[in-house]
Amino acid sequence: YTVHVAEGLSDMFNNTTEAFSYRFLLLDQPVTQTTVIDDFNNGILNWWHPDQAGQTLGIVPELTYRTNNTTYVNHSVSSVQSMELGYGWDMGFAGVPYIRQYLPPGAAQNQNRFNIDDFLQMYVYGDGSHNEMRLVIRDGSNQLEAQQWITIDWKGWKLLSWDLANDPVFGWVNGDGVLDGGNFYMDGIHVRYAEGGAESGILYFDHLHFVKREEVQYPTTLFENWQGVDDFTT
Repeated sequence: YTVHVAEGLSDMFNNTTEAFSYRFLLLDQPVTQTTVIDDFNNGILNWWHPDQAGQTLGIVPELTYRTNNTTYVNHSVSSVQSMELGYGWDMGFAGVPYIRQYLPPGAAQNQNRFNIDDFLQMYVYGDGSHNEMRLVIRDGSNQLEAQQWITIDWKGWKLLSWDLANDPVFGWVNGDGVLDGGNFYMDGIHVRYAEGGAESGILYFDHLHFVKREEVQYPTTLFENWQGVDDFTT
């Protein structure tokens, strides 16, 4: 596909586009099952306040919070509420300012367990801050394993997806960078300051879920002579 975006298109919050184009190759893997971990439609039950987690450091308390929001919602999944995370970084902090948005093991949401063949997904309304975020889970050995850091360089809703079988895994605290066993569950959402990023901002999270996809085999000739790929998604 080749996508052309015109200049001056505006969303409901008056963010306007500049003209640009890009190409991508899409291999369709139909979703066969979707399991919701948290759609946030009942609020933000069980999610800790950011400063309750000991790993949250270098924040401005007056600017850092989490609450529910009924305006910034993802209509594609018929959402009525999202989780709003406001943050402010203490630029005088000696280390890297960091937020662990924690969901404890005993939370009702963590009754929904997933495995290595699943895709963990969440809609994120980016603030274009160029700070970074990632999802963190506990594997079958109760080790903390993290997704690779994602630069928040977009504004508006975007579906983030972690292919647990194929995407990179990074150990955190007691993790080893390997997803062991099964019955994985959520530990939380991490956000950190990145050099040159905004000193404060607001993110919105909606419809945290995992999906199973059908395995589809494609002939190798499909990829021959493919030129100019900007984004390759499987």
